[in-house]
Amino acid sequence: MHPTLRIAVKCDRCVERQAAGEEPACVGACPTHALEFGDEDDLAKEKRLSAAARVAHAVSGSAEKQTANSSLDTLRSLRGL
Repeated sequence: MHPTLRIAVKCDRCVERQAAGEEPACVGACPTHALEFGDEDDLAKEKRLSAAARVAHAVSGSAEKQTANSSLDTLRSLRGL
């Protein structure tokens, strides 16, 4: 943002905001949270952990699935299957 004209100018990655310890304005204003800003290694680690959590949840299933599966397993054991 141009300080006196108050218009948008070419992106400078909000150097003033970064110097003050803040994230760039576009990152904070993004309604879909599609923009991220930070150390590339930290962001990559967060993505890996998030993906691992989704996989673990998909493999273990929700509580409803586990209950349904255990009921099905009980029926199978009663029938000798």
